[in-house]
Amino acid sequence: MARRGSFEVTLEGRGAVTLREVDYVASGGEGAIYRTGQTGVKIYTDTAKMARDGIAEKIQLLAGLKHSGIVAPQGLVLDAGKKPIGF
Repeated sequence: MARRGSFEVTLEGRGAVTLREVDYVASGGEGAIYRTGQTGVKIYTDTAKMARDGIAEKIQLLAGLKHSGIVAPQGLVLDAGKKPIGF
């Protein structure tokens, strides 16, 4: 489910961005998807899952993939405390 109101996150390598309710696309079992411009952002519902499952390290490895036939994460999404909360 979309968060109520607006909230600011930091996109690794791009800087701060404000996600708004209007940017909300969909939710699933692990989190919610937002769209800001041409960028899709996944915010985990259980942000502790990122630490527990080593997601931040996996995202950083996948961000290095560069191929026209592969869609890969571009980096982490950080909260105001610089804690990874998505990608």
